[in-house]
Amino acid sequence: MIATSGHSLGFTFMAMNYARVITEIDPKLDDPAYTSGLAVGTGFTLPAKQKWKWHLNYLDLGVLEKSSGFFGIFRKGPN
Repeated sequence: MIATSGHSLGFTFMAMNYARVITEIDPKLDDPAYTSGLAVGTGFTLPAKQKWKWHLNYLDLGVLEKSSGFFGIFRKGPN
């Protein structure tokens, strides 16, 4: 099915889901206690001063910490 914007409904719903995730998680990225838990068990060491950026890797939505290169995925894309 196609939305009135011309995009498939699957991708329209995916974008709406991504927007909900960003709205929910973004305020938590200022909390060091929350962000330190993101990299637990991954082998990454996060710096004391973290700079988070929302990032799409292909269609996987996550946050990227630029200085360490850590990418935490919150939603897997359809790829």
